[in-house]
Amino acid sequence: MHTRDLANWEYIDFYLRMFTNEFLNYPFVVRLSILIVLFCCVSMLYFALLLLFTEYRDAHDENRYDDLSEKYYDKIVEIITSQQELHLEDVIAKLDIPAKELKQLHKRRGMFILGRLLIDIKIEHYAKYRHRHLQLVADAFGLPAYVKDAMAFGSMGKRRMYMQVMQTLLLDVPESVLVRLLNSPSQLMRKEVRMLYIWLSDYNPFRFFHDDSFNYQYRPWDELEIHHMMRLRKREGKEMPSLPPVVMACPDEDLKACLIREIGYWGKEEDVIHMDDFLESDSPTLRMAAIDCMGIARNARDELKLIEMYPIQPRNLKLHVLKTIMSINSGNACDFLIQALRDADESGLKLNLLYCMWYYSDKTRAEFDRIEEEAGHDDRQLFEQVRAMAMVNSKTTA
Repeated sequence: MHTRDLANWEYIDFYLRMFTNEFLNYPFVVRLSILIVLFCCVSMLYFALLLLFTEYRDAHDENRYDDLSEKYYDKIVEIITSQQELHLEDVIAKLDIPAKELKQLHKRRGMFILGRLLIDIKIEHYAKYRHRHLQLVADAFGLPAYVKDAMAFGSMGKRRMYMQVMQTLLLDVPESVLVRLLNSPSQLMRKEVRMLYIWLSDYNPFRFFHDDSFNYQYRPWDELEIHHMMRLRKREGKEMPSLPPVVMACPDEDLKACLIREIGYWGKEEDVIHMDDFLESDSPTLRMAAIDCMGIARNARDELKLIEMYPIQPRNLKLHVLKTIMSINSGNACDFLIQALRDADESGLKLNLLYCMWYYSDKTRAEFDRIEEEAGHDDRQLFEQVRAMAMVNSKTTA
């Protein structure tokens, strides 16, 4: 009997042909079930390998993070909290970074891990740290130069990763590097670049928010980001832009509302005057933002306007007006609160008014007690709730 030796690839070809011929003779339901089982097996193997790789990478990153923290944590804290004026040469001498260490940081995710360490140190010592010294520490490690190359030539995933580091540490990267990202395919990247310009640009930080074609929906996190950058501009002595012209030019209503609130924090008195225009706006969002701005600025001159507009506002805006009047706390709104309680026709609004009367002044507290004696059974429960909340607050503050 004649036999023939097969090569390795011929064995594979033979079994594949045999499987294919057998497979095609199975009913459709059986073939589909086999394909589903094979797909699930391959998927499980893929995700198991991916999970193992991710765990290994995270463990490796944590080891590098711990190593960097052990070597440089105390030195970095000493530098960024120092009240002396330091220069780059002083920082390099204090850190004493070996050349081999710098080379290792440029491999894989070393600079990202360093960025994590600097972010954690900044958060832990936020009240005492000096931004300029933090920038010098980053320069000593070569982090801004590395981020610059990553933003210019890295993949989209790498750009997003280092954009987070750059935003949190507010690294000074040349604007020319970021200009090309203004037209990035990623809408999120385009928005984050515009956010970063609030810190980088000295004279016109909001110029990219005037673009009508930039249709990104702003969220509460974006408001926190804008507020943080404006606060740091103020802290570092950068020129604060006049926000009313920016508000008028912005096409996005949520961004307008955010900037109106920022006027209350950083705007001048003449900027707050512009709130009169927004109090008469057709948009409830802008009216609410203007009311909040007045409460933040705490300008007693605006209290009369809020009292005049209160009766014609919907319930949610009435609550904002009450909050603002309590923030201003001029002592001149006693009669308004008493009259507003008489006119209130909804229990939730009455509860808020009673709470305001309890804390506003001695006059309103006395009126609170008088009205409680005359209240019916249903309204008396509201008074009991206010007293209970006041008791809890007093125990909390004690």
